[in-house]
Amino acid sequence: MGMAVGSLMFLAMTPDRPMVAVSNTVILMGLTTIGWKGVHLAELARLAGPGHAAAATGAAAVFGFYGVVILAPLFSLLLAFDIGYGGAFCPFGAVSAAMALLCHGRAAL
Repeated sequence: MGMAVGSLMFLAMTPDRPMVAVSNTVILMGLTTIGWKGVHLAELARLAGPGHAAAATGAAAVFGFYGVVILAPLFSLLLAFDIGYGGAFCPFGAVSAAMALLCHGRAAL
């Protein structure tokens, strides 16, 4: 959810926004987008079970970094439509928020 909030904060950015607000937004995005990877891999290893952790985490890493290869150019393409950084971050934030809600719903089951 932090990434979704950070994306909304980027959407509200204007050129006259104080540097403290910009810095806080960047810090929030950095903390929420970096922190998940270790938890993700640990949970995959646990679910895969003994003898399968390497294959499970390796496959997840391949597909995860494949997203980096695809999404960086997609982000640049969105910027080419002159919608600004806030507009370019919003689709990614929306997907993050949707997945968080989906996962939260599954955890309750």
